[in-house]
Amino acid sequence: MRISPNADALTVPDVAGARLSQIKAPRGKAVQNKIITRENGRFAVINKDGISRRTVLTVGAGAAGVVAGVAAIAGAMPAQAKAPQKLVKYQDMPKEDQRCDNCVLFEPPSSCEIVEGPISPNGWCLGYARKPA
Repeated sequence: MRISPNADALTVPDVAGARLSQIKAPRGKAVQNKIITRENGRFAVINKDGISRRTVLTVGAGAAGVVAGVAAIAGAMPAQAKAPQKLVKYQDMPKEDQRCDNCVLFEPPSSCEIVEGPISPNGWCLGYARKPA
């Protein structure tokens, strides 16, 4: 679309797109379900809902930037760290019948999903959760 220097004229493509035609329309009047107006000192074509193409493109570009930023941050974040043995009160001996080898978090032969470092199958910690029978 091309807007002529004359404030009262607007050049728009024909429906078929074969040639351009000149349509005379005063500013602020509807032309083919569009409104011609001035936005920040420039002409803008606005649809009946009052949203200009410039606004749609600006908001779309901003949203794309936010999505890209969130994706970059999420990709840079490390996986959840395991807790130190002291924090979960890990011990090498079982607590009654509670042992690491019958806990859902135990990863044979000697590790745990939530506790860092080597884990004894006969150990115990506060994160103990019995395997379902």
